[in-house]
Amino acid sequence: MLSASTEHDADREIRRALYMAQRRLEAQDRLLYRFIPNERQIEFMNLCSPHMEMALCGMNQGGKTYDGDAVTAMHSLGDYDDFPYYTGHRWEGNISVWCGNESIEQTQAVIVKDLLGEEREPGVKVRNPADLIHTRYPGFIPKNRIRHIEYAKHPSVPGQVDQIWVNRKDGGTAKIDFFSFAKLPKRLQSRPVDIIRIDEEPPFNVFDELSARTNRTGGVVILTYCPLQGYTQLYNYLQVDTPQRRQLRYGIDHCSHFTDEERTILERKYEGHPMRGPRLLGLPAGEGLCFPEYRRCLVDPAHIRISDEWPRIIGYDLPHSYGVGSTGTFAAVWLALEPATDQVKLDDRRIVVYAAYKASGLSRADYISACRGPGRWGEKIPGAFPHDAY
Repeated sequence: MLSASTEHDADREIRRALYMAQRRLEAQDRLLYRFIPNERQIEFMNLCSPHMEMALCGMNQGGKTYDGDAVTAMHSLGDYDDFPYYTGHRWEGNISVWCGNESIEQTQAVIVKDLLGEEREPGVKVRNPADLIHTRYPGFIPKNRIRHIEYAKHPSVPGQVDQIWVNRKDGGTAKIDFFSFAKLPKRLQSRPVDIIRIDEEPPFNVFDELSARTNRTGGVVILTYCPLQGYTQLYNYLQVDTPQRRQLRYGIDHCSHFTDEERTILERKYEGHPMRGPRLLGLPAGEGLCFPEYRRCLVDPAHIRISDEWPRIIGYDLPHSYGVGSTGTFAAVWLALEPATDQVKLDDRRIVVYAAYKASGLSRADYISACRGPGRWGEKIPGAFPHDAY
């Protein structure tokens, strides 16, 4: 039989072991504070300022989403002094944060996982936020800073997290809502918000509506995506830099955390690949097979004077049927080639697309009329047709 003092010593050792285990778990839970972003990721983080629309347009699996989620967690916690590389705007007090992806499944699998940590046992709900440290691996937000968790009443995925409340360093609260931009919940519509975190490219009208939620608060929109859809309306909009709008390209050349061997393997993998631009370089996918990578330059026609000396050609693509109800498309593009001169070398000549036309469901006469006459001159400029155009 153990003496009273021996039982007391054993009980004390058990409590000490439990305490040390808890401290180890809490130390592991400081993932955000151990994150060391590369130079491009830091540059993106520091774009944060009032009324800002900021986008990191980058390669797959290079760390763009991780960076966007990290800066979102930083604002939610308000521990700005713990991140010496951050020099952007600091939000104070109570803030509202929205985080979303194209589907609720993606939102949970990517953003929720980064912020709360990956589930040890998928679908398990916890009543006490302190229990998260045992049910989830470390995430960017330490478990002891989470005040409350709200789960979806009608979940699309098991254990779907709907909202969380985070204790901020200055005593305020960050309320984080998770959503799908394919179907924006009614509870989020018309509400003002301080920080909107979007992962993957939404349609322009969705982005615009979400951005409008920050108009009253002077908030920020944090977008990360891979430009797989090409030169979309949203991509072109974000490419025009203003004091309140900035898009950074994030390619393999920015991923200093990759080893030389990893970079070489990826370069070889995508050599000659039609999607090399978006998946490796953070550049939009081209829409044609001939030029899978290209950069478009939009200029004011007044800045380029196309004289009569410029050789020209019209490229045509014809539908297989004509008239009302036909499904084929007629298309034409007008190109001019800059002549070689003493000032312009042969290989430096510009090819300018200076006009275009596209229509469907019309008659042959309508298409011919659209390509003839002043400014078009289809009856004078040579044309190139597909071999099966008859």
